Amino acid sequence: MVKFNRPAIEARVKLLAAYLGIEGGFNGFYAWLIDFSRVLRVPEKMSALGVDRDQIDLLAKMAVEDPSAGGNPIPLTTEITKKLYDEIICICGVVTFVADGTENTRGRLAGGLCFRGESLKNTDPSGHH
Repeated sequence: MVKFNRPAIEARVKLLAAYLGIEGGFNGFYAWLIDFSRVLRVPEKMSALGVDRDQIDLLAKMAVEDPSAGGNPIPLTTEITKKLYDEIICICGVVTFVADGTENTRGRLAGGLCFRGESLKNTDPSGHH
């Protein structure tokens, strides 16, 4: 979701990265977030949790109807959400769908991660504060 929301959050993420002492702006913060999720052993793909493609329609419908969806910086549609779920479920997928629903093969989303900057303050992947 962080990369999907990049157009709407990049300026704030750059400020957050600078505040946390993370070099590289948005990309540096994203790399740090992936490293941090690995330290916490958060699976990169939902398939590692037993979720498969047969559940995409239901998951997308539930995600768009969830009250928290209204807080996403970029509005979610069922179709975009299906594409996002397809990527984070598939082990082999490397396609990222950006805000306008187009494909971008330059990166990957991290499955199941949410952006909550305030919970990451003064924390690094090694566990030091």
